[in-house]
Amino acid sequence: MKRWAINTTALIFLALLPLLFFYKAFFGYLIISGDFSGSDLLDLHLPFKQILHERISDNMLPLWDPDLSLGFPVLAESQTGIFYPVNFVFAYVSPYIALNGSIIAVFIISLLSTFWYLRLLGRSIAASLFGSIAFSFSAFYITRFKHINMVHVASMFPLLFCMTRSFFEGQKLRYLLFTGFILAFMIFAGHAQMAFYSILIFLTYVVFECIRVFLLTKKAVIVPLAAVYVVNSFTIAVGLTAIQTLPSLELLGLTERPTYAETILTAYPFSPKHLITLFSPYYFGNPAIATYRENVVSGGIFWENSSYFGIIPLFLALFWIVRIITMLGKKIINPRGKHSMDLVSYYFLFLAFISFVIILGRNTPVFLALTKLIPLFNLFRFPTRLNLFLIFSLVVLSATALDFLLAKISQKYKSALIAIIFTVLIFDLYVFANAYVSFIPIGDFLKNPAPLAALSKEKEAFRIYSMTQYGEGPYRSLGWVSQDAHGAISAFRQSIPPNNNVFYHIASFTDRAWFEGGLGIKRRTRLEKFLLSENQNTALTGKLLGLFNVKYILSFRDSIGIEINKIKDYDLGKSYAGKLNLFENYQNLPRAFFVPEANIIKDEESVFTAITDINFLPNRTVILEDKPKKLPPEFSGVLDEFHKQNPVKIISYKQEEVIIEADIKQHGFLVLSDTDYPGWNASVNGKEARILKADYLIRAVELFPGKNKVVMKYDPFSFKLGALVSSTTAFLIIASVLLYCLYRLALIIRR
Repeated sequence: MKRWAINTTALIFLALLPLLFFYKAFFGYLIISGDFSGSDLLDLHLPFKQILHERISDNMLPLWDPDLSLGFPVLAESQTGIFYPVNFVFAYVSPYIALNGSIIAVFIISLLSTFWYLRLLGRSIAASLFGSIAFSFSAFYITRFKHINMVHVASMFPLLFCMTRSFFEGQKLRYLLFTGFILAFMIFAGHAQMAFYSILIFLTYVVFECIRVFLLTKKAVIVPLAAVYVVNSFTIAVGLTAIQTLPSLELLGLTERPTYAETILTAYPFSPKHLITLFSPYYFGNPAIATYRENVVSGGIFWENSSYFGIIPLFLALFWIVRIITMLGKKIINPRGKHSMDLVSYYFLFLAFISFVIILGRNTPVFLALTKLIPLFNLFRFPTRLNLFLIFSLVVLSATALDFLLAKISQKYKSALIAIIFTVLIFDLYVFANAYVSFIPIGDFLKNPAPLAALSKEKEAFRIYSMTQYGEGPYRSLGWVSQDAHGAISAFRQSIPPNNNVFYHIASFTDRAWFEGGLGIKRRTRLEKFLLSENQNTALTGKLLGLFNVKYILSFRDSIGIEINKIKDYDLGKSYAGKLNLFENYQNLPRAFFVPEANIIKDEESVFTAITDINFLPNRTVILEDKPKKLPPEFSGVLDEFHKQNPVKIISYKQEEVIIEADIKQHGFLVLSDTDYPGWNASVNGKEARILKADYLIRAVELFPGKNKVVMKYDPFSFKLGALVSSTTAFLIIASVLLYCLYRLALIIRR
């Protein structure tokens, strides 16, 4: 069989292999994986895919979603991965199919890109298949695919090495262009930490390839060529992704992420005792069946520590490490050699070592030193995620060792041995994955939650506050693999966990991301932390939530606060022990309302103190941080009469536009309990008006007597500037490629 046919057959085999591991996805099941506090897959990424599906189907981009967290800049939260091609294509189908498809796509991309890289290194078809399977079905992917954006970035990492190797081998500009595209896709995929780590490792590999080629050719020109390669590929990536990165940087500046404390950065390190899980992945238990009982603070989190990639690859990697260490100091005869102690092996030995040292976190001084030496390194938790590069390095070494050993085996026995090795490898990794990955019928997710019947009767705009993610959920106590766990998970979803409200177009006070390390608006996060852990006044709870239009609360608790009454409870069946309670907050204020007074307080902390004062009356006074055109006199009338005489009505409430009519008899302030965020602009009766930050984190517009039509639109400059930069970059790339093609064509014609 010809070489191209063998390679093609191998690629087809690899592309089909994930279908074996996730075959139930083609029979009406959703691929799931849990967390101790829920599931990022089901409670973060699935709702994001729902938002993306709805907006893309309407030929719109989801810039803003009013149902999340008092209103949230969805596009700016890069985890949505809106511009990543895989996500964009799947946006046209059901979010459940999209989630399954995205997961399977991760494994296909990783398998094919790893195979390609190993072939570029000169590894045999068998060794390349072996390595790609060991890497792509390793614990990094199997235990972390719930962070779908993270594993998408990781799956493209081998492509960076492919392009770099190809560039230094052939020194063709097209590889520079492709590298820029891959870097852009990694950024678009929406996991900044994994993209950042991948870029750092990519730079070390560029240095290595530069050294390797220099040793081969003795040409110093390779150094400036390497600089051109890096600078231009980064320029392409930065330009193309500006449409995503500029809004994301704007959001980042308004979150807690830039101020991570050292204690958070160094939490959950890799404990050396977990090295045993390289041999026995479930030695300390399996969270999928609720048997993992390690203290996560001292022992680490299971999926963050897990680095299993198969027992055969591990022993091969260890064999090769011993062998190349014994060769240190000896002359390397052929740096490009297929089976010799080549430079590539030493690079991956170095990468494996440095990755391992960093994932130890606070157990060594290296990680903290890097947070101070490398810009942006201190923005990210969980250095254990560098185990991606540890696994990749060990896999490359194991594939090299396999080729070395196969070369010494008689041709008579080689085919049988290869068949045995592959059978054991696939069976080993399948058993490992099958013990962790689970499937739930999609139909279970299509059932309306029980409280929806009561909530759907409400005529006026309102928000809910589902407090159910903060207690002991089914994932920690039952895992997610057993039938009992499936029943409990389905029952738990009756509580409309944060973010799942978007499926029913119900506005929510909270979201999942802030609680699980995502990007939440700092001020809103501070407010919720106060409600959950600092507030001791039960009368204040309803008042504060009411300010933000929270009328209904879902909780497993029996009481929430004064003037917050339980109106219904729901028996979730045998699968879930506790009852779900629906509370109504009788201190709820309308989504939009008019107040006669304003206080000016410029200090953020003082504003927070003011709105959390039990004597604060939000339906009478608004706290502003900027001075309006005019301050009204102190109000001395009857509030109920005032609100009747100054009616406010929401005429239209869309994702990026709100229209309100207010028939006002006296000067005052229209308050809308939606997040105040850069990019929101207002007009009153067609004339530009200023949006004032009100009551710590929402919006107000100053109004004067008369009939007022207030229009608020979300038109973010960060997005428009980013779109301009990205489109200009794309145009310049296309123009450059066309000019180059015309130039090449002219040369051919002259000949």
